[in-house]
Amino acid sequence: SKATVSVLNCIGSRLDVRMAHQTTMLLRMSALVYAAAALAADEAYPGPSPFPKTHVPPAVAVMPATPTFAKPPRPNVVFFFGDDIGYGDLGAFGNPTSGTPHLDAMAAEGAKLTQYYSAASICTPSRGSLMTGRNFVRLGMYPGVLSPLSNSGLALNETTVATKLRGVGYRTAMIGKWHLGTREYHPTHHGYDEYYGTPMTQNECYSNLIAPGSTHKADGRFGPCPWFNGTSDTPTWQSPGVFPHDPNATDMVNVDEFYDASAGGFVRRAVADRTPFFLYFASHHTHAPQFAACQSDVAQCASKRGLFGDSLGLLDRSVGRMHTLLADLGVAENTLTIFSADNGGSLQWGLLGGTNGDLRCGKGTLFEGGVRVPTMVRWPGVVVPNTAVAALTSSLDWMPTFAALTGYPLDGDRSYDGWDMSARLFTAAGQAGAGAAGRRDRFFYHSSDLHDGALVAVRLGAWKLHFLTSGSHCKPTFPDAMCYSAGKDWRSEGGLLFNVEQDVSEVLPYANTTAEYKQWAPVLWEMAHEYASSWRAPPSRTALGISKERFPCCNECEPMPTCCACNRTAPVFT
Repeated sequence: SKATVSVLNCIGSRLDVRMAHQTTMLLRMSALVYAAAALAADEAYPGPSPFPKTHVPPAVAVMPATPTFAKPPRPNVVFFFGDDIGYGDLGAFGNPTSGTPHLDAMAAEGAKLTQYYSAASICTPSRGSLMTGRNFVRLGMYPGVLSPLSNSGLALNETTVATKLRGVGYRTAMIGKWHLGTREYHPTHHGYDEYYGTPMTQNECYSNLIAPGSTHKADGRFGPCPWFNGTSDTPTWQSPGVFPHDPNATDMVNVDEFYDASAGGFVRRAVADRTPFFLYFASHHTHAPQFAACQSDVAQCASKRGLFGDSLGLLDRSVGRMHTLLADLGVAENTLTIFSADNGGSLQWGLLGGTNGDLRCGKGTLFEGGVRVPTMVRWPGVVVPNTAVAALTSSLDWMPTFAALTGYPLDGDRSYDGWDMSARLFTAAGQAGAGAAGRRDRFFYHSSDLHDGALVAVRLGAWKLHFLTSGSHCKPTFPDAMCYSAGKDWRSEGGLLFNVEQDVSEVLPYANTTAEYKQWAPVLWEMAHEYASSWRAPPSRTALGISKERFPCCNECEPMPTCCACNRTAPVFT
């Protein structure tokens, strides 16, 4: 039954919860009563609308009939992607104590996207969607996330933005956290010419990381952090020891030096060869456990926000170093820089989890705090400085937007879930307000926790309707129970309706007796049903099990994965 779902509770463990039929306390008209919470086996959640049939405004095509550019401008692209960074974590988005001068400068030199959605509220699915422009459920990236032991990854027949850009002459590289599979699913098998870093979250391998939440040696479940350094899908070095006692081990505190040096080297080589480039810099910051120079003595942290702030400061430094390099190389005006994050801040970690500002809840939930993330674009001479874009935008939009900017074709044999936003973001008319709403007018909120990736909320314009809410990544001491509760099915009450432009905190739902509810709830439910019924999710790829042999290892040895060990030759962290 669709009434049986698997959800994550506040510490991330899965529970099977049977969603009981809710009484119709709010609905007084029998036509609005949803007769049963359970759906037929072939019926997609949330099921048929209980309201009379109504008209749903049609969505526009993914790409406009007339291309935005007669000749694609083909900028270089540098995409910085933070980890668990909340809407309220950056100075440019209102945080008074975050030390993010380079990110704040990026906002001043470019535009903030104030209604930008990540495609999912946790790591793996959000990254898969960013890479492909496709909803993570279409990719089979549900429920939950991949681990470095997973038997699967992002399917090799999925086309990434890196593959597309490489196909039109770009040089491509990735830095940092991949989280979309190991071995045959490595970044170099998904369109990247070069890859530098370790592909997992820092608590999924062991090092000298000692911050709260670190697995350290993890009782043998995970191996030593594997480090990749170029074109190979085999780690360049690993060590079961701990830095500095073992000089071949990983010093997580200085890993950003390696990342920044690798990013700089890639850009310099591409510029020297006069080749356009795409750099995807997926930082480990600020996912817990954080790492920074003060991890062993938080009293010594430089930021007013402690260890979290110093971790965020290292990502900020990377952005600043890149912008300085682009200026020094004379390519800043031909380079689009993007900053965003995979999902909102994690309430589970308290002060070490980030802040989502005025948005409700956070990581793992589909309240705004879980998926609306701070995002900025910078392109000197193209993007008007110090501006804010209030149009709906999403990580799903970059695949078609890059197509407009660089000239690659979208694949005709698959469905995309984004829209080309190039006219709104990168033309003078679009930035001046012509077509200010952009081409995206809706967003579909899929659960990354449910066993079938169900559609549990939708947005059209300013209006958002929840069919099911559940908490996640949050301790039960948090003052808002909606952020940690196991789940509530709202369908029998007609859904939970908010105007998220007037009530960004989602605390003032509209009663079903209001004119606004009567106008918008039927439209939103009908839109949800039309969309959910138009396709079916493929089998889950995250549920294909794990194996210790999947952990990236630089040598053949036993017992896996703790035995992995290869001395490094370069670079050496100092």
